[in-house]
Amino acid sequence: MAATLLGVIPGVVTAAIVLFAGWTIAQVGRAITTGTTRSFGLDTISERMGIDEVLDGNALSTTLGAVAHFLVMLTTIVTALRTLNIASVTGVVDGALTFVTPIVPSALLSVAALAGAFLIGRVIARMMTAFLR
Repeated sequence: MAATLLGVIPGVVTAAIVLFAGWTIAQVGRAITTGTTRSFGLDTISERMGIDEVLDGNALSTTLGAVAHFLVMLTTIVTALRTLNIASVTGVVDGALTFVTPIVPSALLSVAALAGAFLIGRVIARMMTAFLR
């Protein structure tokens, strides 16, 4: 019993270190993403276009930072679970990651297409409003 417990401790410590490192990288990535998009003026553009209303008043740069944080933490959690060498957990996590990984680029492209359609709709609505006055 004690030998089994002592055999698990290195994996748990390694997983904790991986989680801490990943969390730190995710925090830095969130700050960089938020700061970069804010410095490009994306918040003012999205505010003028009305995108902030869709995001429940959150700035677009904050939302993009949260997405970056989520993606880094997803990878970090999968890596930490793999270090534990638990076959049942690793199999499920690998299956989920195999399912999710190809979806991410498509989801990002879909969001970009929806944002483009939203912007075009706003421009057309403003033009029609000005035309009908």
